[in-house]
Amino acid sequence: MLFSLFLLKNYELYDMIDKRLDLKLTRKEVCFMKERTEPSLAPGVPDELPAKERRKWSFRFGAVEFFYWFALAANNYLTIFLESHGYSVAQVSLINSVNSGVAIISTPLGGTFADKLRSSRKALSICLVCMVVMFILIPLTADMHLFGFPVMLIFIVLGQFFRGPTWPLLDTTVINGCNKTGSFYGLVRSAGSFSFVVMNLVLGAVIVEENSYLTFYVLAIFLLPCVYYLYKLREVSDSMQIHSKPISFREMPFGKLFKNPYFIAYVIFSIARYIPETCVGTFQPYLVKEVGGNMALVGFIQAYRASFEIPTLLLSNKLDKRMSYRTMVILSAVFYGAQALLYGVVDSFGMMIVVTTLSGIASGFTQAGAARFVLTLAPRELQATAQTLVGSTMSIAGIIGGMLGGLMIESMGIRSFYIATGLMMVATVALYMLSFPFIRKVMKREFVDYSKVY
Repeated sequence: MLFSLFLLKNYELYDMIDKRLDLKLTRKEVCFMKERTEPSLAPGVPDELPAKERRKWSFRFGAVEFFYWFALAANNYLTIFLESHGYSVAQVSLINSVNSGVAIISTPLGGTFADKLRSSRKALSICLVCMVVMFILIPLTADMHLFGFPVMLIFIVLGQFFRGPTWPLLDTTVINGCNKTGSFYGLVRSAGSFSFVVMNLVLGAVIVEENSYLTFYVLAIFLLPCVYYLYKLREVSDSMQIHSKPISFREMPFGKLFKNPYFIAYVIFSIARYIPETCVGTFQPYLVKEVGGNMALVGFIQAYRASFEIPTLLLSNKLDKRMSYRTMVILSAVFYGAQALLYGVVDSFGMMIVVTTLSGIASGFTQAGAARFVLTLAPRELQATAQTLVGSTMSIAGIIGGMLGGLMIESMGIRSFYIATGLMMVATVALYMLSFPFIRKVMKREFVDYSKVY
């Protein structure tokens, strides 16, 4: 982190990215840009939609969130599926690291592709269809080998490749759509949290190691209605773009993004926070086993955690008036850090469930604030690129956390591992909070809210 702050101070490195653009704004220019506001709705959409129309769009956006998270709940069982096929902790860690590695590539590629198409909805739909195909093939090839290499691992990696950009693209599509149609994003997003709870409860009740392969079929089947409702959003989503036609990569103003020190600082912070945060979730089944529970109970834990996202999301309109999106992001990291520290001292499955409440609250703050905070850091024409770049930090963290996590657990034990991850999170939050006065006072750069710049 200190080295990263050094890079921020030597800002000429980023100025070399695009010499055609200079974002070193004066205070007067910053104030002028902050005062400008975007039109309330997209071209072709009435300024004030009737209540019936708003309900229609809210339902469609909610349906996309509902089916996406209903399906993605099944993705939590990959570790159990691999365990059932005899893979060790170290091997599972390696596979998770490879998955994260390909997602590092696919996530920003998906965002850039979406911005080039001028439609995050279309890019998301393509990725979801490819996911359906890959995840169906995983259990079908579970016992097949090619020159001694398990064929299913190829489709696992390809499935994660296409999954990588879907979450950031979903956020971009839904948040912008809700802003344009006057829909309440917190309510729309809570539909996804609710479906995630329901699916995890169902899977937790019926899935054991022996039938964990069924989760891949569940994921594929329920992504199909998600694709259908994305198609139903074409009228609003595709009308929100500044340019009606795809543009070339040369025309995309990447300099606006990479010359923003607040965006770079957030990317660095995201990598640093997601290393311990990813570890907390990835190795959770082993903590369940340590405290005497069944590893298949991870579904119940995920359902319990997600249930605490819903109140925060439903209250997000009121939270918006009391705190910034940046504050929500910081609070979420604090809660995750507290959870990791307490995981290190739990001695029963019941205590573990109670402590998991913290990650539910943390996730609620993340869902309510993180994606919308990114939209304040990115110019409109690069919103999908920004979201997926931040999303790729989870993959970078997954590689580091996956490899180190497995080694740390085998060397120091699961409890000491969680205490170490909690301390990492606390240090990360402290350094990120120091980055704001550093950028403002040392680098002399004011914060520009791009969500208010048309």
